[in-house]
Amino acid sequence: MGCSSLETHSLESVAQTPTNKVYGVWAWNRLENLQKTTLYSIKTIYLQRHTDLLDNAFRQDVQQLKNNYTVWLLDGNNTSIDDLSFLTYNMSILDNAKQENIILQGLHLDIEPYTRSDYTQQSMTKIWNRYLQTLTIAAHELHTKGFKLSVAIPFWLDTININNRPLCDQVIDIADEVIIMTYRTEPNEFLQTAAHELAYADIIHKDIYLGIELAPNQNENAPRISFFGQHDKLKAVLTLDIPYHSFRGFVFHSLDEL
Repeated sequence: MGCSSLETHSLESVAQTPTNKVYGVWAWNRLENLQKTTLYSIKTIYLQRHTDLLDNAFRQDVQQLKNNYTVWLLDGNNTSIDDLSFLTYNMSILDNAKQENIILQGLHLDIEPYTRSDYTQQSMTKIWNRYLQTLTIAAHELHTKGFKLSVAIPFWLDTININNRPLCDQVIDIADEVIIMTYRTEPNEFLQTAAHELAYADIIHKDIYLGIELAPNQNENAPRISFFGQHDKLKAVLTLDIPYHSFRGFVFHSLDEL
């Protein structure tokens, strides 16, 4: 993990930010590793909350980022579709931050219903419909207060049809921006996994970011999933010509693995 696992000079050789791309990162923990963002000229941070309040720790972290980063409140919990109280908590944090002149773009949701124990072939349609309803309500609440909704989804949602439409298209309709967890390391395959989403977002003028997995993985297919230790492939992907107007940049998973 971290720079001890990846050679710093290798990171610097691939971290050339094109003027038309934005680099972001998921930050699930505190920001002790914030200096790592300089390797990729990262300007967007999706910052996880750890309580239901705008506590001092979160406030201090956001103040560190002030004026230098675009910041989103990050929340990831697969039980969110069962209880909308999570939205009340998040809206309270956003409202309180706004009152204190702490600028947050809005809410980034990384809800993964497919990781639930009750997710089966029989239940998936019902679960995905609850998921879409949750996103719709969240978007409405956020837009009412002048905030935006960002959503992370896996690349394979274009293979699932709900209500006779690809699931990913419906998420893109609802959200202001979508991060596709492409999580493939071969350059051609990396782009192919997100081609449908990028093309659809082009049509409806939405923003798409592509996820870059950096963490070590024990799966036998790890070299196909994560760029951990694969500097040449990472460079090849970050310099890909991605011919979609919807493409806005890359988001790294995660700050601890940079």
